[in-house]
Amino acid sequence: MERGNEIGDMCSVHERTSSPQEVLFLKNKYRRNVMIGVTRCVRTNRSMNNCLILFVIVIVSLIFDKTNIDGKFLSSLLVHADPLERSCIDNDVMEENFDLVVIKLGGSVCTEKGKFETTNEENIRWAAEMVKSVIKEKGLATRYIITHGAGSFGHHTAKEYNLTSKRSPPSNTHEQQLMKGKNKLNEEEDHHTMQGLAKTRLSVLKLNHAIVSAFCEEGVNAVGISPFSCGLSAHGGDENGAFSAMMKSISAAVRSNLVPIIHGDACLYGRGAGILSGDTILEKITLSPLFNCNRAIFITDVDGIYTNDPKVSTNAELIPVVEVNSDGQVLTNVDAGISQHTDVTGGLMGKLLAASAVARSGTEVVMVKCGTQSAKQALHGLQCDHGTLIRLKNDM
Repeated sequence: MERGNEIGDMCSVHERTSSPQEVLFLKNKYRRNVMIGVTRCVRTNRSMNNCLILFVIVIVSLIFDKTNIDGKFLSSLLVHADPLERSCIDNDVMEENFDLVVIKLGGSVCTEKGKFETTNEENIRWAAEMVKSVIKEKGLATRYIITHGAGSFGHHTAKEYNLTSKRSPPSNTHEQQLMKGKNKLNEEEDHHTMQGLAKTRLSVLKLNHAIVSAFCEEGVNAVGISPFSCGLSAHGGDENGAFSAMMKSISAAVRSNLVPIIHGDACLYGRGAGILSGDTILEKITLSPLFNCNRAIFITDVDGIYTNDPKVSTNAELIPVVEVNSDGQVLTNVDAGISQHTDVTGGLMGKLLAASAVARSGTEVVMVKCGTQSAKQALHGLQCDHGTLIRLKNDM
């Protein structure tokens, strides 16, 4: 009885001091951790009693979803459960006790997108300085994972060789078409595709090297991680265990106080090739069971998401909040438009797909402009004065 009263008191106090957005975030966060715990119990052959305890907590969380009882109550249940359960919920986050922020530096930010293979040194330097300042201010309490687009270092070459962004595994029909009638012409086409993959990778590796170098020069212990080298396919799937391997590598880097910087890449796609975008990489990292991401930040060359393309329309208005439902569907009316520059990864539409998938999990997603006060606020974990927040719609 005493334990029950203690938990109830904790919940009551937290309800009085939390905003609805905080309640929703905590609830999704802890329920996700519990689901991870159930999965890990099953995979590691934990005892049935252990699995049963976590299963009951999942049911309780679903019930409380209808009664405004928040994630803090769920966490208190975890605290009072068997210590074995806590250890299998999420070792990396619960034991390390740090905030994890995943950043996407847009290709239009880190390059001069209209000029072939030209970096935007000013923007790259700004990003490095901002990350350095947060590390200096907060120490190990906040850690970063950074992904970046290719901009003028990948898109031009990829377009020349008809390499496009992929989000789903290659179909059997796709594979059959590639294998059909192997003749000299097919071999020449295969050579052309692989030549495109090789040249595109060479280009994006140059950019990744430039960005990692800039961060290191600023005093940030950054390390470059390449998806192709980890064995990833263009759609970012885990059919061969490559994605899990890359996630473990990223996790090890973060726990070692390094800042991993992962680039969008040209990868194999069945027997062909395609593009694994930086947006997809951010989505996959943020949703990985190995991480409990506190915030995802898209740093772009505009202030956020607009009603129209602000670069061509004088009537374009910034949308401060974009809401998605539990299925990841964007509920706010947004004109994704078409990029003015060569972009084989879907432009704003690609960002929205990734951002909505992350937001539906309860993780906060913001889009801000590079070099602005709002971008600085976002990196420091503060509310942004000017930008777009993508969030799960609160139906409570």
